[in-house]
Amino acid sequence: MVLEKNAVPDTTPPTVDSSKFTAVDNYNGTQDQLSGAAGAIGEADATVRAYRWTDSNADNTVDAGELAAAITLGASEADGSVLSAQIGDLPPGSYKFVITATDSSNNESAKDAAHVITLTLVNGIQPTVTMYTYGFDGGGTGAHTKQLNAGSTAANIRFDFFPGETIVNGVMVLNFEGITVDTNDQYNAGSWNKYTSSQISNGGHTVTLTGVNRVSKQDIAFMLYNKVIPAPGTYYITCTIDADGPGNTRTESVEHKIAIISVAP
Repeated sequence: MVLEKNAVPDTTPPTVDSSKFTAVDNYNGTQDQLSGAAGAIGEADATVRAYRWTDSNADNTVDAGELAAAITLGASEADGSVLSAQIGDLPPGSYKFVITATDSSNNESAKDAAHVITLTLVNGIQPTVTMYTYGFDGGGTGAHTKQLNAGSTAANIRFDFFPGETIVNGVMVLNFEGITVDTNDQYNAGSWNKYTSSQISNGGHTVTLTGVNRVSKQDIAFMLYNKVIPAPGTYYITCTIDADGPGNTRTESVEHKIAIISVAP
């Protein structure tokens, strides 16, 4: 009769290196994600969980009742990495998560401050998509500069912007350096119209258009008339657009710039 010793039970949980976890900071409407690089977990096939932690008494100790329900991130890979997993559609702010790993013997690593990752999320509402194309003389060529002689009078200056997404009740703001806009100038967001005095501000250097409606890549055109070109230099016309204006699904786009280059005659 051969006697065999009983196997020694596994009571050691996987190791966790929370410093190897990083977040994917998505805009509102898309869940944020958490992933671990190689070596984040000390063994393969461990079940990895994240517990959102609120340090209620600010003592830097994970106390009873301070952890939210577990979010299962998935199983660790052979190299100890953890694939991206959703952790919720979180608004901008700072969040702490305790990361644990549980092996096949149901040994879960410690839920303590030594295994915390702090995430700083900054992306809230998604900005309006960058213009598809824009520029002078029709805009389709994407010419972002126009050279004119200083002191001359330009009978007309045309420039166009083609939105990168559909604009519904949008707001468009243009700022002009070196020249000013008046009620003789025009824009076309469906038909040609002269500016009203309520659309012009900042001494003629700013124009604000509201209620703009255009489908993606549909032209928004501008014409300036009889402008005296200032002293030699570079003068920018900048444009931003908010695709839903007062709505809350988009914010203002990045600034788009074109430039009048004034040269000595």
